[in-house]
Amino acid sequence: FDDYNWSWPVCLMFGAMLSATDPVAVVALLKELGVSERLSVLIEGESLLNDGTAIVVFDVFREALVHRPCDPEMPSYIE
Repeated sequence: FDDYNWSWPVCLMFGAMLSATDPVAVVALLKELGVSERLSVLIEGESLLNDGTAIVVFDVFREALVHRPCDPEMPSYIE
């Protein structure tokens, strides 16, 4: 992150964006292979949970970037 002059919150926001996966190809492959509907629904549900988690993590680090804590106890490497 030093090459791009990014702070830790920016790096972590970028990681949260990359962590959200797209299950469309997997679901299409499962339907092509003829696996059970229950398995397809479980995979789609797990994907929704992952997407929701990525949104929350992104928002947490965005808030940390916008409202930087000014606590003197905060280690300098977090800023």
